[in-house]
Amino acid sequence: MIQNRVKANDPLAIHHLGLCYRDGNHGLEKDMPRAVELFEQAAELGLKEAHLKLGYMFDETIAYDGVDNDMSKAIEHYEFAAKQGYVIARHNLGAINYNMGNYGLARKHWMISAKLGFKESLDDIKDMYMEGMALKSDYAEAMHGYHNANKEMGSPDMESTREGKDRKGELSGISRVTQFSRRGRGSHSLTLNKAQFGSKTLEINAMHVFGIVG
Repeated sequence: MIQNRVKANDPLAIHHLGLCYRDGNHGLEKDMPRAVELFEQAAELGLKEAHLKLGYMFDETIAYDGVDNDMSKAIEHYEFAAKQGYVIARHNLGAINYNMGNYGLARKHWMISAKLGFKESLDDIKDMYMEGMALKSDYAEAMHGYHNANKEMGSPDMESTREGKDRKGELSGISRVTQFSRRGRGSHSLTLNKAQFGSKTLEINAMHVFGIVG
């Protein structure tokens, strides 16, 4: 069924097929160049989340086998995703700028993502304060915004399992996935929900949307 949706240029289906090639799921062998191609196609068709995936694919600290790392492309896609409200993209821009020595810009990115409820960014602002690269008032502001954001969402660290609506308005299952986050001192992964609805981060289970599972 998903192949029919891909042939019909359905961006969600194309994105999901890209994930299958990236992760080697549903009987497909891992094929990173093919995954990039599909994510780029989904992005061209207007799927905002595809830009986040492309940021990951080109990011040299994540380093997918078979993909030529290109930090200029990673930054371009992270910037697009950040403007669409993807908090982890904003955080990763902070880490990139930290690694480049642009500490003021790194702090600005992390202040934004911390105040949107992203714990890793709050930790980085704390580290910058401890190292004398941020003010005590910066850390206090980031912490206040972080707690307000998570109180508003009713879910610390945005890690709860929720229900959301797919683009047709039908309820679909929500599950958690591993996303990548970059800190100034190296890359690591953490669990987040992924599709964006306003200031809240949710994941639509595409396998239910496309009828891959019951």
